[in-house]
Amino acid sequence: MIITIQAHGCQNLIATVTMETYQSPMKWSHTFEDGERAPLPMQVPAGTVNVTLFLQVELKKVGGKIHYKVLWKAYHYMR
Repeated sequence: MIITIQAHGCQNLIATVTMETYQSPMKWSHTFEDGERAPLPMQVPAGTVNVTLFLQVELKKVGGKIHYKVLWKAYHYMR
C-alpha cells in the first residue's frame, strides 16, 4: 500500500491523501480539512461483523510549516 499526503494552505489548511493498493487494485483520494474524517472504499469482514475503516486528518500550522497527523479508525457493525 502506498499513501501520499500533500498538505498546504495559508488560512484554511487542507491535505489531500491518496492511497493505492496493488493486491486488490484500488486508488482512492480525498481532500481533508482539519479534523475531517472519510470512509475508505472498502469493508473488512470480521466474523459476524463488518468493519468500516475511516481516515481522519488533523492539521496544525507551526511557524511556516504544516504538521499533520493521519488517524486510522475502525467502526464495526453487526451483519
